[in-house]
Amino acid sequence: MAMRYLTAGADMPSLDNQRKMEQYCNKIISVLNSQQEYLQIFEKGTEIIEEQFLYLNINIDNRDVITTVSFVEQLKKRLESEFSKINFK
Repeated sequence: MAMRYLTAGADMPSLDNQRKMEQYCNKIISVLNSQQEYLQIFEKGTEIIEEQFLYLNINIDNRDVITTVSFVEQLKKRLESEFSKINFK
């Protein structure tokens, strides 16, 4: 989820709109085809997730907490805010 949000944004097009979905997926594919870019995205995603654990004082081993709607929604908001800050070549 973090990789998708940071690469193509949170607003995934409808599956009914083939052209927009293809554009959305091509952003992700483009990043995955570049080792430098996908490492940048995965590192940033990992950093954001770890920061959320610290900010919310959550133990990473507690799967019950990290799958709650509350945690996921807060994580999504953070990922959305970071999407606009990432620049690819």
